[in-house]
Amino acid sequence: MNKIIQKICLNAESNAHLEILKNIDKPTHSIKVLIKLYEINIQQSSSDTILEEISNCSPNDLPQELHILFLCQWAEISMRLNRWEEVKILSQQANDLITYNCPAEVRSKAQLLQITIYSAEKKTELREALFETAFNSLDKDSSYYAEMMASFIYFHAIDGRFYAIPEKIKFLENHPIQKYQDMIKVCHLFNDAIRGDVTRAETFIQEVDQLISDGFFPSYMDSYKRCRYLIDLMLIQQEKPSTGYLKKNLDVDRKNDPYGNHLWVQSVLYLIENQKENALISARSYFEKLDINQRFKGDEFCLIRAELANRNANAALRLLSHRLTKGLDDHLDLFFHGRAELLLNNRQKAKSYFINFINNYKKISSDGRFHFELDLSLEITRQEVYMLGQLNNEKRNVLEIIKINPTGNDKHSSLNKIISISPIITQLKEDVLKFSGVDASVLIMGETGTGKELFAKAIHSCGNRKNKPFVSINCAAISTTLVESELFGHVKGAFSGAHQKKYGLFEEAGSGTIFLDEIGELSLDLQASLLRVLESGEIRPVGSTKNKKVTCRIIAATNANLYEMVQNKQFRKDLIYRLEQLEIKIPPLSQRKEDIPLLARSFFNEGRNISEPVFLSDEFEEAIQNKDWPGNIRQLKNFVERLRVLNSEKDTYHYEDLQEINDRQKAPPKTNEIPDNKKIPSQIELSDEGIEKYLAQSSGKEKKLEKIRALFRKHKILKGFQAGHILSLPTHTISRYMNELCEEKFIKKVNKTKSPRTQYFEIIEQKSSGKYTYIVN
Repeated sequence: MNKIIQKICLNAESNAHLEILKNIDKPTHSIKVLIKLYEINIQQSSSDTILEEISNCSPNDLPQELHILFLCQWAEISMRLNRWEEVKILSQQANDLITYNCPAEVRSKAQLLQITIYSAEKKTELREALFETAFNSLDKDSSYYAEMMASFIYFHAIDGRFYAIPEKIKFLENHPIQKYQDMIKVCHLFNDAIRGDVTRAETFIQEVDQLISDGFFPSYMDSYKRCRYLIDLMLIQQEKPSTGYLKKNLDVDRKNDPYGNHLWVQSVLYLIENQKENALISARSYFEKLDINQRFKGDEFCLIRAELANRNANAALRLLSHRLTKGLDDHLDLFFHGRAELLLNNRQKAKSYFINFINNYKKISSDGRFHFELDLSLEITRQEVYMLGQLNNEKRNVLEIIKINPTGNDKHSSLNKIISISPIITQLKEDVLKFSGVDASVLIMGETGTGKELFAKAIHSCGNRKNKPFVSINCAAISTTLVESELFGHVKGAFSGAHQKKYGLFEEAGSGTIFLDEIGELSLDLQASLLRVLESGEIRPVGSTKNKKVTCRIIAATNANLYEMVQNKQFRKDLIYRLEQLEIKIPPLSQRKEDIPLLARSFFNEGRNISEPVFLSDEFEEAIQNKDWPGNIRQLKNFVERLRVLNSEKDTYHYEDLQEINDRQKAPPKTNEIPDNKKIPSQIELSDEGIEKYLAQSSGKEKKLEKIRALFRKHKILKGFQAGHILSLPTHTISRYMNELCEEKFIKKVNKTKSPRTQYFEIIEQKSSGKYTYIVN
């Protein structure tokens, strides 16, 4: 095996790794799975089938180096599936395996994974520091050094800082491997498009288009598409002939692009044509289409730009504040902040923002992009911005303006976040105060979206442990194979490649609190381990023969019926007895309707000036109070967020505003085919976007079972892992639900051969293949 590692260390290319692994004589199951991981990532193909195999595979029998590569390849698939919590855990595990004698080449793979996470989180300084560490440990002549350099240059290019690193660019331009020379051309295009240097960007278009067309750099496709659109938009704005990319691809993306790129492009086109109202409609549709992690991937300023053009300053400021809380940072934020303050007639604040902005854009020579944005600023003139930016030389730090004052150290501050006038919740808040002073475990039960974590934090912050860590984990959010090590840690030598010990969350919590959300999703083995912690106050790290004392408090939460799970032998009765020493049952919103207007007002006023509260008419409040909220407070909050976005943060809401959003919801869903990397393999074709979106929302056992029934009504035949992937359910959970549906004679299990791989489930009473309608409140 040492020779295998040596060969891998000679070539950083994934294709080379794959060929080396394929030539291993009598490969183990773990190596076979690793080969599949490489194949999927190289081909950018569907990752559905591998999920089941990963959950049934333990890479601990692999040598340290292959174990690290296994985790890195797994993380790459998790990134494509947007499972970022899992990515972070896999990165941590990969870096924990690194020891002083780990080859620098393999170490660089784990480092690059962490660098990608830092970049996604906009932690630029940490990213740059880790790059420097990696460069210092790698041989400059190795392919791994070139691979690391390529990533370094790419991140600088999409930040518009490509030309700040001339020596590193020259290194790859002179590299003997053609791929790296081509990659520099691609980064030239990206950087020039982001900075607004259209003339220079055009010189690289032909070559880069050919490279992308030939299938090179598939991971750069999103950046390529964004930059090509941006170049054409700038040319159109300057009344110059475009490259034709926009005209050729906009209609195609309108039909096929799940991320709505055509919407942000259309919004900019409307602004160029001075159609600001239409620009706002397109921008809102774009923002609404994407989830919270995607909203800043295409045109991150799309909705902010359109709101300001329509003079909706408060709406823009709230979006800018949201960017800040997400850790997103760009010098253009200063420009948009200045525009918003100018609309509010806060000229001193606007001046300060514009001074900082003009100084910043001059440093990075992004005149073209600045003038592009300025021409789209329909509410102000160039002269006004320049005048404010140059009136005086005062250099106030912009952070002084947007700094948020601390909320204070009131020990009941978390309790006050539980908003209610309901007698039931009032009693529960009293229970929180009582329980906070008692050192016993607490079980919090309630439907999804009722605020279980909020109650857990209140118990922690009102007690003697308030200055200690509060550590939380969603037991359903990560794969079963990862949970044990996350909770209890492992010792050095626990398995092959575990060359250093890892502290689990119980130890990280110290004498604070650990919050175990969705505890009903734990496997029976992990339930037994948790019971031991509750009974003895001790944990046993993976691979250890000795127990370790822990002093943290345990708070668990679930939306499942644990007593029913006990009857079905899915949850331990003795564990329930231990957990329910203190119990909180949070009622659904349907049992505390008097709180709905109060909660809605709170959500409408979140982030607004306290002196300018939102007004809700009596008819509006009565309507939302009588409306069903199966997703409880979370659904209500999302509903309010949507209203705020669609109405540009206006100050007054009437019944008619509800009617408008209801009309939008009742509109027939568009029929789009799910992208190739989301398709379920076999004869099943998922084409009804409305059903899949519905199935991906909410939770609760009965809702999950009904979602699975809906899938079978649509597809007739499914494998367990397919349903589990669509609904983001762990393997053991989907298996349990499938067995329940078999018992109720809704589906039957079919085994074509003795191999479990050929097993599937089929609906027993098939209905006609008509359209099914799902009403989402």
